Order: sequence, then C-alpha cells, then structure tokens
Amino acid sequence: MLETELFEIFINASDVGLSDTHASGQRLQGKGVVTLRGGVLYDGAWEDGRMEGQGKITFPDGIEYEGDLKNSCITGVGVFKWPGSEYHGAVLNGKRYGKGHMRFYNSDCEYDGEWAAGMRHGHGTLKLNRDGTHRYEGQWAHDMKQGQGIMHYSNGDVYTGQWEADLKCGHGHMFWKRCDQEYKGQWANNMPNGVGSHIWFHQVTSEPNTANHALLLMYNRYHGHFLDGKRSGYGVMYYATGARYEGLWLADKKQGLGCYVFENGDIWIGCFEEDRPVLQEGEQFAPRSSNISISIEDLVLEEEAPTAALKGIGNVMMVFNSDLRSLYDKYCKRPSLHMELNTPHNTSHALRTAQFWELLSDARLVSSSTPVSKAGELLILSRRPSEVLYKTRLEMEAELHVPGDMEDERFWSQLIDEHVLGGVHNPTAEVLFPAFCEVLARLAAIRYRSLPGVERRLDTMIKVHLLGLVAPSKANSPPPLSPMHAELWSSEQTLKLLQEHRPQLNLLFAKAAGITLISDGGVGGEASSSLHVYQMESTVRKVLNLLLEMGMLPDAAAVASAARAMCHNYLQANLFSNAQRSRQDEGVIESATESGAAGETFSSESEDLEVLAWMDMPVIYPEFIEGIVRIAYDSVPSDPASSNLYRRLKDLLSAIISRLPQS
Repeated sequence: MLETELFEIFINASDVGLSDTHASGQRLQGKGVVTLRGGVLYDGAWEDGRMEGQGKITFPDGIEYEGDLKNSCITGVGVFKWPGSEYHGAVLNGKRYGKGHMRFYNSDCEYDGEWAAGMRHGHGTLKLNRDGTHRYEGQWAHDMKQGQGIMHYSNGDVYTGQWEADLKCGHGHMFWKRCDQEYKGQWANNMPNGVGSHIWFHQVTSEPNTANHALLLMYNRYHGHFLDGKRSGYGVMYYATGARYEGLWLADKKQGLGCYVFENGDIWIGCFEEDRPVLQEGEQFAPRSSNISISIEDLVLEEEAPTAALKGIGNVMMVFNSDLRSLYDKYCKRPSLHMELNTPHNTSHALRTAQFWELLSDARLVSSSTPVSKAGELLILSRRPSEVLYKTRLEMEAELHVPGDMEDERFWSQLIDEHVLGGVHNPTAEVLFPAFCEVLARLAAIRYRSLPGVERRLDTMIKVHLLGLVAPSKANSPPPLSPMHAELWSSEQTLKLLQEHRPQLNLLFAKAAGITLISDGGVGGEASSSLHVYQMESTVRKVLNLLLEMGMLPDAAAVASAARAMCHNYLQANLFSNAQRSRQDEGVIESATESGAAGETFSSESEDLEVLAWMDMPVIYPEFIEGIVRIAYDSVPSDPASSNLYRRLKDLLSAIISRLPQS
C-alpha cells in the first residue's frame, strides 16, 4: 500500500464519557474541549449534545482530524494527519470520500483525485517523484489502477491505455523513449498479449540531400500476434529496406511456415527454424534477379512474344532504376495537401498515394485516358499481393483464426484486404517501390497506347515525363513552372489553413458528388452509407454548377477562370509541349459541346473550347482541393508573395463557409 489506511470513526453522544446533559439538565451546546472514551480529545462545536460543525479530533496514537463534522460523524471537508502523511479533502463517515489530495512526508508520492470508502476510486493523479515526471493519470477502482489511464515514467516512457487491477490490460499504446520504439495493441499481465504493432523508429543520419533509399523508405515494424511480450503466432515484419516476412513466429523468432518478400518484390515461401530459412540442397535465400519484380503479365497478352516483352520492360526498368529510385525518394519527402502536417513518428516513410498524386500532376501525366481517378484503380492493382501469398493468408486464417475474438478477426480482415484498405482513393495508402514501378508501367500502357509495345510506351513516358523531375538536365522538354504550386507546398501556414477548413470542404465536395455527409463524419443516403469523401467522385461541371448556385462565381470571367483551375492538369498550356497531347485527348477537344449551366458562360475562344472538352471529366477530392487553391490564386493578378496567397485563400474559404448550406 502507498499510504496509511484510515479507520471509520462514528461517535454517539453516549461515547462522550460524561452524562448526556450538564448538571443544569441541558445538552452540550456551543464550543468546548471534551475528552472522549479511549483518550480521544475533541475541541470544537457542539449542537444538541452532538459534534456538529468545525472541530478538531486528536487520537492517542497521534492521528489528527480537523474539519467538518455532522451528527458526531467525520463528514464534510477536512484535514487528516498521520505520523507520516496527511490528507486534505472530502470525507464521509470518517473515510476519504470524494475529491481530495494526499501526500507523504518522507516520500515524494502524492495523490490528487477522487476517493470512495477510504480508497482511490474514480479519476485521479498519482505522482511518484518530486518533479512529477513519474506519474499516473487516469481511472482508479478500489485503490488500484482500473480503466483508462496514462502512466508517465521518469525516463520518458509513456503508456496510454487500459488497466485492470494495477496491471496493463486491454488496448494500450506504449512508447519507449530511450530506444525509440512503440507498441500499440492488446495487453494482458503488463505485457503485450494478443494482436498489436511494434515499431522500431530510427533517425536517418545521412545528409539531407543525399539519397538513401533503404533508410528513407520506412521503419522496421511488426504487426501481428504476441504472447507474453514476444512475437508469437502469425504476424508480418516490415523491414526498413522494403522487404517483409509474413508467417509464423515463436518467442520473437521466425518459426514454421512463412513468406519472405524481398525488396525487389521476389517471394520465397518455405519453413523457418530458429529465425533462419530451411533451404534445400543448392537452394539460395536471395532474390531470383536484380530486376524489380512486377506482375504485369496482363499487359503483354496481345504482344507477339509476351515473354520477350516482359524481359524488355524489365530492361527498361533496369536502365532507369537509379533515376526512378531518386524520383521515388524525392516524392517520399514531398508535403501534400492530403496528409497531416508534422505528424510525429509516422509508421512508414514509404511513398503515399497523396504524394503519387503530386507526381502525376508535376509530370503532366493526367489525361482523358489516365485521370487521377484511374490512377487510384491502377495503384490497387499494383499493391495487390501475389496469388501464392494471398492463398497462404487464406489457409493460415482458416487454421489460426480465433472465433469471437474481435481483434483477431480485424487482424485477418485487414491483412487479407491490405491492398484496398481505405478505398481506391485512400491518400495515406503506402506505395512500395515495386508497386511504384508497376503502376508506372500500367500508366504508360494506357497513356501511350498509340505506340507499339509496352516496352516502348514505358521508355517514352519515362524520358518525356519523369526524367526532368529527377534532374532538369535530363528532360527532353522542361515542364512549365507553377509559382503557385511551389509557393503553396512550401507554406506550412497555407497547408494548416486548408486542414482547419477540411470539414467544410468535405461537405462541399460531398454535395457536388450528390452525397449528404452527416455531422459525425459518416454518410447519409441509401446507396452511399459507407462512402468516405476520398471514395467519392464528381465532375468538373457539377463542381462549377455548385459554386454558381452558391454565388461564388459572379460573372462569366469568374466561371471561365474557375473552370481552368479545375481542369488545370488537362489543359494544353500546362503540358510539356504541344506534341504531348494524346490522340484521344485531341478527339475529346474536337467533339466538345456546350451543355449545362456552367458551359453556357464560355466564349468561342479556343482556350474556352478546350476547357469545355474536360467539363465532364471525373474529379476526386484531391483534384477538388487543388482546384479551390488555384481559384484563390487566380482571383487577383498573380503575386508570388506567400502572404498574398494565404490571404486570398483564407478569404475564399471564409466565403465558401458562409454560403455553405447548413445540414
């Protein structure tokens, strides 16, 4: 026990040690000092023969109480003092009850919080050292930590989560400061037990401008089952190099059937013993080749020699491997409108979907055949597990799944659907380097399908669209500069402004998509009850019509400017050169027709007619956000000063919010 136990004191008039009445026949009344039976001394108020009001009681063993009394009971607010401690706060029938503070003379321990029946019960804070760096804040029951609470340790470690009978038990998050690790998941008996994630953070020690792909990519992290604090059962270890092991564990070691995915995407499946693979005679535990392993057999089905075509695509990837890695690492660091600022301890430094969207825009790869919405579908294909790995997961789930265990069910569900978690347009979904290479091949196959062979299409796309982003000297034709883009993405103030107004922007886009969001972030409507804002799609025309209805576009010039902002990625002026317009895009422009409220405001000028060609192109949430920023940027003559853009964007967002229909 951390403090002296109190005992209940209830004193009746017959315990006074004198007659109920004075010699005059009147009961004790007023203030005075009375010695009670057992040598207890009372100095305080009396009323009708009972202790009532303020008083002080001194016990023979040195314990003192001074404070409120009611009907000869220690009840109200007062101070208890023991030889080694004292308590200030509420009491009931001689026991601590309610809000109170207790400290110890010969110790740094202090408790401030709620009590019941003389025990810590309810919410309270226990300080275990003088400066309060070692303390517990949270729920108590019967003098023990019980329920939700936070334990701060003097070395900087922090546990936040559930407790039971003074032990970590339930769901909790532990961060170890000195070794820079964290665990988030289930606990029992003060140790990780059940499903959880353990992350080993590290600091990249290379120079800021030095490419370091292996260290940059991600942290070592494990997600799976634990037993008494050790990895045991089925789990996945994600390595900092991009490799991963998925399979059975025992006491922190790989043990049993497992799949090892090398950094290049090659897979080895077999048994492990004592953390080592069991190899057949002559077998090597290594990638089959140095090439990136990507699953694009479906792209070469119509080739005359599919095997040769796959080899040719692999050769292109090998030739530009260092350039693609440099590009990948560059965009891993890229801030985005769709990722939180200054997020401490991200679980991964791999490329995210939101950063890939930035790459598409910078590389001018968005077209009628490859809109941003299409890129999301291709990313899903590129992230999907191999057939053998997917089959292994299903077999292991059937063998190891614990029926009725919600955390275990969630683990298997998320693992099997790992490549589609969060939906097609999830901005924070990871894109590992093999998936990055595969999605580029799939984009090239569509974007340049007028060229013969996927190998040539990929080679052309890399040379025309991507090399200039690695180094300007490598570009066939440099991309047009976008001062707004550079200004916005380097301004933390502007990004913070967008994040602050994200709920209202969510509502606006949902309305343009024909979906009603409810106040708690969910979605109303029969057919769309499970949609999220990043899974919604609208069109340029619908967005402009909504802005018109809200009175945000007062004249034809404003409508045309807003349309150009929303169609930015499609316009000829924003491509690398006129030659980069695809044949399909030219056909779309030639067949452009005026229809809808927004379309009626355009003139017959060639630029306006080009905008009309893209009015019915799909718009997903990230394109909508960037369009709003461009509308703000174009609202007055261009000015490179960051404060001007911030002010224009703030004014536009304020106007949108003031006119947004209240749901």
